[in-house]
Amino acid sequence: MLSEYDGSVVEYAVNIGDEISEQGSQSPERATHDEARTIITLLRPELVKASPNLPKDSPQDDEFILFVPKVARQSKYALSVRFRYPENTFQNSVAQPKNVPNQALMSVHPYWNFPITMGKVKFEQPVNTSIEDIF
Repeated sequence: MLSEYDGSVVEYAVNIGDEISEQGSQSPERATHDEARTIITLLRPELVKASPNLPKDSPQDDEFILFVPKVARQSKYALSVRFRYPENTFQNSVAQPKNVPNQALMSVHPYWNFPITMGKVKFEQPVNTSIEDIF
């Protein structure tokens, strides 16, 4: 199950050491689908079988994703920052969460070119998480 919340991110900043520094905000010149957004995915075996793009050994975790399209980055690549939580964290709901557990496995994909490739992971580590503000 997957739900994308187009244009859901008003402002964002991603800073990972010297390697990745991205920030942005909504623009009146871009279409809603070209704005940064959040995505909720619940990776389940029955869904993995139905999608040829997901590896068969995909984890069954729940993911909260910050996705910045290439248009918003003014790049040929999109940015995907994925926060992986234990299965059932979102209780099988793809609704926009109001809060998240305080720890997740974060992976940053700054060279996302879907559906061709997710690009090389530039950062993957456990991190502390919280949602600061949601409207």
